[in-house]
Amino acid sequence: MKSKAAIQQFVLLNLGHALNHYLVLIFPTAALFLTKLWNISYPELLKLGSFGAMAYGVSVIPAGWLADKIGRHKMLNIFFIGIGLASLAAGFTQTPTQLGMALIAIGVFGAIYHPVGIALVYRLSDKPGRLLALHGIAGNIGLSMAAIGTAALAHYFSWRIAFILPGVIAILAGFIFIVVSKNKYHATSVESHSEHEQTPKAVIKILSCIVVTSICGGLSSNAFITGLPKILTRFDEFKTDSLTHIGSVVTGLLLFASVSQVVIGELLDRVRPEKLLLSVVFLQVLALAMLNVLPQSMLLIAAILFLTFAQITINDVIIGQRSHDSWRSTVYAVKYTVFLGVAAVAYWLVALSLQHSNDFIFMYQLLAAVTIVSMVFSIFIYRLASLSRISNSH
Repeated sequence: MKSKAAIQQFVLLNLGHALNHYLVLIFPTAALFLTKLWNISYPELLKLGSFGAMAYGVSVIPAGWLADKIGRHKMLNIFFIGIGLASLAAGFTQTPTQLGMALIAIGVFGAIYHPVGIALVYRLSDKPGRLLALHGIAGNIGLSMAAIGTAALAHYFSWRIAFILPGVIAILAGFIFIVVSKNKYHATSVESHSEHEQTPKAVIKILSCIVVTSICGGLSSNAFITGLPKILTRFDEFKTDSLTHIGSVVTGLLLFASVSQVVIGELLDRVRPEKLLLSVVFLQVLALAMLNVLPQSMLLIAAILFLTFAQITINDVIIGQRSHDSWRSTVYAVKYTVFLGVAAVAYWLVALSLQHSNDFIFMYQLLAAVTIVSMVFSIFIYRLASLSRISNSH
């Protein structure tokens, strides 16, 4: 990635990734302020937010398919402007129903980014692992800033400004991207990274297993990200703290987890991604099992976030290696459909865990079981990849 045009687009892709995560995650923190204003319980508000998360999930495949048909840059133009307008609309809603509709719009436009943006990043360099890692960090910065940014704007101004200001930024970024995307650059040929000599049957098997690990990892990741502000209020040291302070702690934890992207990005250029995936998922199982015994361990919470973030980049590299550029956005769309689609389930899981025992032990136990399933399929992926390499060597 040496041309000026490619660098400019990479910067804007990183901004788009950050905005995507930020805008989608405004609501879980804003809901903490709306419980008193609208006299609605937090679990009920989370269920309302689940419709936006569901829209996010079901819209990803159409977005990826359209990107492969009409062009990825055109779809990103729609993403920036669309999600910005939807966030503005959320800031002007007057009832829970109206807000729910605005959240659905945010979900629909937000669904565009991952299958389109990641496919573009993959083509920018002959070392996609490193670029995908940096791109992942940008997304995680947006994700980690959502809690503290929303809490601060809602506290010092209003919950409406917490939606409106980021929406305006997204629209402005969209107009800049329209101009920048007109500058052409030579896309790096990354097909050398892809193993097209393997049989279609082998590709389907590996990608199918990736879908399962994405479902499991997505449920764990989304459950912790969605519930983190509320999880911290159950810690003895945070029970009397303000929401703004809790939001800053959430930001710190998510920024720490983002470091995993740097580590994994460097390792992906040196170690087989299938081996890394198996190692990361195994450590997730151990951490979740320990969290059931030590539910107020900040170290274990941080470790789980670190590991779930690492898994995202690894999955993306494996998909990039196993898919052709002409249909790569569609494959990423399938992966992110299941990964982000379970965000809706995560909202309900957090709510049900609170209703079940007023803590998160039920959620931790379920996620531990789900991650064991993910480990089993990670073993399948490692085995299938090893067999594919042996076959190709003969």
